[in-house]
Amino acid sequence: RDLTFDLHQLEEKLNSSLFGQTIAQSETLEVVNSFLSEPGSSQLVQVLVLVGWTGTGKTHLSNLVASSAPVPSNVHRIAGSTIALYQHGLIQELPVMIQRSCGHSVVLFDDISDNSAVVSKLQNFILALQSETEGKGNGTLVIVSTSSGGHIINRFLLERLQSGALDEDGGSIGGGNINTALKSLNGDIIRNHLESQNFELPLVSFLQGYSVPHKVIPFLPMTREAVRACIHAELRENGATLNTREVAKIMDQIPFFSQQFPIFSKIGCKKVSAKVMLALRMKDNAHPEL
Repeated sequence: RDLTFDLHQLEEKLNSSLFGQTIAQSETLEVVNSFLSEPGSSQLVQVLVLVGWTGTGKTHLSNLVASSAPVPSNVHRIAGSTIALYQHGLIQELPVMIQRSCGHSVVLFDDISDNSAVVSKLQNFILALQSETEGKGNGTLVIVSTSSGGHIINRFLLERLQSGALDEDGGSIGGGNINTALKSLNGDIIRNHLESQNFELPLVSFLQGYSVPHKVIPFLPMTREAVRACIHAELRENGATLNTREVAKIMDQIPFFSQQFPIFSKIGCKKVSAKVMLALRMKDNAHPEL
């Protein structure tokens, strides 16, 4: 049985269903590829910390990585809201389960807060994975997502685009300029900004202190272009079509920020998709089949 990740399939899935997140796509592929190339004995655990506003695609990316794992039973999902409830449950049992498993394991911690009790449980879990006696296996990829710091990323991008627009043409910024400005960004620029704000992301100082291999991966707020891509992807998924006016009507229902500079969506693809489905149902009701 093939126990390797299908990186080609993962890249295709990221390109076809994760919109407006070129930094997250490229960095995730790079880290996963590097991790899989390491012998399990020299790198027991690799942590990805996905940082960004709610609805930017962090959970979706985590699920895409998990779906590319060769052994479905080696994928473990834990919602951040439930971590504090576990006293002697799954988190304590996982290191032993991973030790006994064949192939790489993937552990997803979705939507982690900066609650000290939650962070402490995650720290103990990662230390157990690093332990030769408890956690040694074929390597474990831990993906932690958090909306903490998302507001800093959003504000940084707004300020960067606004100042660039003013320098360029006195305040008017077109879609082309926005896309050009975003393409000039890279993960290091955003990570350096987060660090300059003295904002402590959950787990990161612990990972640094214990020399645990990790990567903070920033997620950007969705542009109008990314929202349109979500709409058309949902239409393709359903084998449906909407004309330009109907798509524009959906776009008019999407809340964008800021009030003075409304270029980023307040919602993600999941909620956009729900609006598309509603529009399709309304269209069907207006034109029932004879």
